Amino acid sequence: SITGLQLEVGDYDVNSIPPFQYESFGDNLVRCQRYYQKILEKNTAYFAQGFLYTNTAMIAVIKLPVTMRADPSIINTEVSNGYIFFRSGAADNVDDFTLNSSSPTWFAINQSTDISGTAGQAGGLYCNSTSSKLDCSAEL
Repeated sequence: SITGLQLEVGDYDVNSIPPFQYESFGDNLVRCQRYYQKILEKNTAYFAQGFLYTNTAMIAVIKLPVTMRADPSIINTEVSNGYIFFRSGAADNVDDFTLNSSSPTWFAINQSTDISGTAGQAGGLYCNSTSSKLDCSAEL
């Protein structure tokens, strides 16, 4: 394996070669996250806030920690009861999501097949399975 290699375009000699450009892990990670971000994977935690916009449909908005290069799409794993939407003393088991809308700094997911409640109720989305996965991608 080779590490610490830098290629330069042009003709150089020992006196004119540009200095090696070191990149921190953090800077490199931010550049990568412009194209792909893991939002949730094998994690049991709240990951988004949402609300019921009808009696049978929920929407949740997720703010991205790094601005992406374009409006992202989502990649999510359908898992039976993989997520729970807790709201107003009740809970709905949710299998998956679809993309509602997105921008380089956020995306919204919706669910309209596993939800039943009162329009206007707010709640939190909770990951209920180690098999659940939600990512966003703005690949070229």
